Amino acid sequence: MDKFIKGKFNLSGDSLSANFKLLTQALDASISGIIITDNTQPDNPIVYCNGAFEVISGYTRNEIIGHNCRFLQADDRDQPERKVLAKSVKEGSECRVIIRNYRKNGELFWNELYMSPVKNDAGEVSHFIGVQNDVTDRKKVEHDLRQQKLQMEQKVAERTAALKDSEAFLASII
Repeated sequence: MDKFIKGKFNLSGDSLSANFKLLTQALDASISGIIITDNTQPDNPIVYCNGAFEVISGYTRNEIIGHNCRFLQADDRDQPERKVLAKSVKEGSECRVIIRNYRKNGELFWNELYMSPVKNDAGEVSHFIGVQNDVTDRKKVEHDLRQQKLQMEQKVAERTAALKDSEAFLASII
């Protein structure tokens, strides 16, 4: 067990290529979309994405690699979450947001994004890792529940008013 060091990959003396293959397979096995961006390059382009990210976004790896993640917002740029993300990149800090994104076919999806910086040996942020989950169904259920609550509150208000009217009527005839 002395080979295990937290935050380091030293997998039982296996070759570097075997370790790389294992880590890539682990990322590709995830049901969450995972991307890695290169913070040392202009505009922080995506340099890796897993298959789940392709499924979530509808884009292929070839269409994704080399682009900044902003392309997923299409023309929907006026979102406060974008400022949270920009601040996180600027400060080299982690963040979590739920942001409106759009698939290749133009369909809206709600993206729960957790972004974390990766530092090099000099302590500088060299990359960011983004873990993404499509939470569209959850957002729809939340919306539907809010609507049902509003409808129920309206019915309660109407019924309360009707009961007060009935009470006033009864009081007037007694």
